[in-house]
Amino acid sequence: VLRLAVRKKQTFEERMEQLEALVSRMEEGGMTLEETLTHYEKGVKLAAELKKEFAEVDVPEIMKVLSRPKA
Repeated sequence: VLRLAVRKKQTFEERMEQLEALVSRMEEGGMTLEETLTHYEKGVKLAAELKKEFAEVDVPEIMKVLSRPKA
């Protein structure tokens, strides 16, 4: 039986927290070289995804939404 993993789309904040956790873990030390490289690769991938998503943010649209009067 073939099982497909269904991955929940993480929010920007959740992915940022994941990146911070990877960095913290690497800063603590005590990992093997292989573990460090794996964490580094995951971190680079996450950072690239976050940078791309952040670059696509429509700042003028966000400012309009934030400046609307609250009901």
